[in-house]
Amino acid sequence: MTKNIIFGVTGSIAAFKAAEIVSRLKSHGFDITVIMTESSQKFIKPLTFRTLSQNKVITDLFVADDVYDLQHVSLADKADIVVIAPATANIIGKLASGIADDALTCVVMASNKLVLIVPAMDDRMYTNPITQMNVKKLQEIGYKFIGPEKGRLASGRVGIGRMANVELVIQSIIRELEDKPYQETDILVTHSNDFAEQKILMQKIRLKIKRKKGCEDLPLPRYMSQAASGMDLYAAVENHTILEKNEIKLIPTGIFIALPFGYEAQVRPRSGLALKYGITLVNSPGTIDSDYRGEIGVILCNQGKDKFVVERGMRIAQLVVQPVMHAELEEVIELEDTHRGEGGFGHTGH
Repeated sequence: MTKNIIFGVTGSIAAFKAAEIVSRLKSHGFDITVIMTESSQKFIKPLTFRTLSQNKVITDLFVADDVYDLQHVSLADKADIVVIAPATANIIGKLASGIADDALTCVVMASNKLVLIVPAMDDRMYTNPITQMNVKKLQEIGYKFIGPEKGRLASGRVGIGRMANVELVIQSIIRELEDKPYQETDILVTHSNDFAEQKILMQKIRLKIKRKKGCEDLPLPRYMSQAASGMDLYAAVENHTILEKNEIKLIPTGIFIALPFGYEAQVRPRSGLALKYGITLVNSPGTIDSDYRGEIGVILCNQGKDKFVVERGMRIAQLVVQPVMHAELEEVIELEDTHRGEGGFGHTGH
């Protein structure tokens, strides 16, 4: 069933990013209705969004002089999610104050679905206590925020207020709309038994990768099956490397990656090596952050009975890419009671 997105655009230089988001979401098969505030139209024209969304763009509560269009409000009924990107301090303040004086705020007020806000503004406006109070108020009633990021702003200043990475926004919307990562599934049931074969098209992100000079002969990481979670990593050793019993060595892979903001990569052991030879990772899983640009190394450990030879091009580990979340800590006097309480490890008896 097609999911419906109400996509609000407000007056910010970051409005051009909204065009890319709408285009990408449309390619995923979502039905998108764009609502533009008056100020947003100073930065980008409605025709752009009409072309990209293939839907009428809402710009006013009135379709003609003194003709009020209730369809604008009824959009809230069909929405599966409301997204506002970019969201200015003005729109955040309006929503926090319960003001509904244009098409976008009316639809948001009439909707009982999740509202996802992607702020974009000057750092001094974002850190202003009034804005922070408004953000907290909206969060307390269930609105979700993506970003903003710290970076160079339209004013030339560097600070927090830049609109979140486009890829992060897109993937966040998809995750909110789907119980599982956005996928298309075809099921073929055979007549000979109860086996059902699923062909799964996994959610995908773009991952930039660079080879180390001299490693052009090695394959890039790849998934060995359509439903595989991890990509195989290959040893980029110059010569055969011997791992003695209980020895630990850092094995190069000859690759560098640039993860999208909001994602991490985990380096995990290969089950086959662990079972047959006792070869595993010391720091399992090893975490690669999105801002890391060094060569990926695999810390192998030989827990087997015999020495192990690592050969060039050998599959030595798996790379799993996952989204991450940052926790906002809330210090409290007491924690809620649970059946387990303060029992230590093994307290549950399992």
